[in-house]
Amino acid sequence: MSSALWRRVGRPTGVRLPLVRSPLALLGARPREEMTSPREARYAPGMKPTFSFLCTFIVAAPLLLPSCGVGAAQCPDFDLAAFSVTVTVVNDQNAVQTDAKVTFSVNGGPEQAAQCVSPSGSVVCASWTAGVEQTGMFTIKAASGDGMKHAQASVTVTSDECHVIGQTVKLTLM
Repeated sequence: MSSALWRRVGRPTGVRLPLVRSPLALLGARPREEMTSPREARYAPGMKPTFSFLCTFIVAAPLLLPSCGVGAAQCPDFDLAAFSVTVTVVNDQNAVQTDAKVTFSVNGGPEQAAQCVSPSGSVVCASWTAGVEQTGMFTIKAASGDGMKHAQASVTVTSDECHVIGQTVKLTLM
């Protein structure tokens, strides 16, 4: 019965409005046995219009904001790229070989030069990175600056739902 009709006809005697269940009832709040007017029937006991909006927002927010990660994998650093393999090359005395030439291939593909990582303020390579967000079987090769000593290793790189799981390789030139 609409409010306008209610006012014109008046409250029918002996007619009770239906019971309105609220989210509060789910939490154990006892609902009123009967509602006596359309205004009271609109809100459950203790519920104000503000609270009704809040309940709607809480229910709708996960649907409207899927980037919050509800039910999905959460990647807090999604915009960052991870290196697949970090390589350190040492000589037979375990000293870092800063002039080494490092290459890599993925799954038997073409050889590529690894990227030099130098400490800040330095021009020599302390380590190298092979691949960015690449998975597969990496074959890493290193040669001394004079080409007299060589080393090689293979490593498998996998990934999780966000990034590759980076591997570290230490090659000893012999």
